[in-house]
This record gives sequence, structure tokens and C-alpha cells, in this order.
Amino acid sequence: MPPRILIADDSLNVRTALHQLLNHIQPAELVDAGNGHEAVSKALEFRPGVVILDFVMPVMDGLTAARKILQQLPQTVIFICTMHWSRYLEEQAAVAGVR
Repeated sequence: MPPRILIADDSLNVRTALHQLLNHIQPAELVDAGNGHEAVSKALEFRPGVVILDFVMPVMDGLTAARKILQQLPQTVIFICTMHWSRYLEEQAAVAGVR
């Protein structure tokens, strides 16, 4: 059974690139979300093993979405992908359970 992966980013170009990269590595069931609120909703419906979240998204940021997803699906592996890295963000993500 192929892995289930949720990709949440407000950029269609980033989501498309991640789809291509991940499917090149290994076929997977991929689902997209364009904002953090949608990511939480789709995660609860789709129950992915892995979630890739952008940090800066409209409606709800990636770190808040990660916390909400992990409250309901604690076994989910979550990665935050961002251009806005800081030591503070890294520490907050680690506390939330993000890898």
C-alpha cells in the first residue's frame, strides 16, 4: 500500500513540485491543502502517515495546524517546510512534535 501524504502550502507551484518529487521517489497517495485550516480538515479525513506543512499560510499557520493535527492524530509524522526559518520557530516546532 502506498504511503499517504498530505502537502499543505498556499503556493500551487510548491505543491506541484512536491508532488513530482515524491512521486518520482515512490508512488504515494497525495492530498493537497492550500491553507492550515484546510490541512487540519483533510488530515482528519484522509489520515495521512506524513504531513508536509508550509509555515506561513493564510487562515492558519503551519505550526498551529501541526498542533491541531497531532492532538487528533499523534502518530502522524509532520514536517514543516519554510523559507522563514529561525531558531525560535525550530524550537517551537520541536515542542509541538514536528520533525
